[in-house]
Amino acid sequence: MAARLVLMAVVLGLLAGCEAIGESRFNPVNWGGTSAPESLIPANTVVVVDDRPLVDQVTELVVEKAPGGVIVRATGLPPTQGFWAGDLVPGGGDEVPDGVLALEFKVLPPTETRPAAAPQTREIVVAEFLSDQSVRQFSRITVIGARNQRSVSP
Repeated sequence: MAARLVLMAVVLGLLAGCEAIGESRFNPVNWGGTSAPESLIPANTVVVVDDRPLVDQVTELVVEKAPGGVIVRATGLPPTQGFWAGDLVPGGGDEVPDGVLALEFKVLPPTETRPAAAPQTREIVVAEFLSDQSVRQFSRITVIGARNQRSVSP
């Protein structure tokens, strides 16, 4: 007898909720209607600006074969010790000719004044892997520093 009462209470509770489900967006019957145009431009687009300065000089550029692509390795020489967080980032602006991949050698300057010291103690080496697919688009890879640039054909 108690089981029947519990069962009836459950069934009555479900029936009472049917009206709410009937108007809900979870009811597939309510999905029809007309479409509205939507923009493909995201409203909250984030543009990352890399304001790190270019390394003073690019002293070496090597492209080495690797499985599935190449590794672009560049050595840079900043004016003093303490420069850090070097990266190769796409750049070069509008003046880059077609078929050339321009990578800017960016570094963070030291937080305090540092001595110039010997060039070997100031060198920064960075590398970037490029897939075979991306390399096929380019006939030359150029790494840009503040006072010079180096180029190589992959």
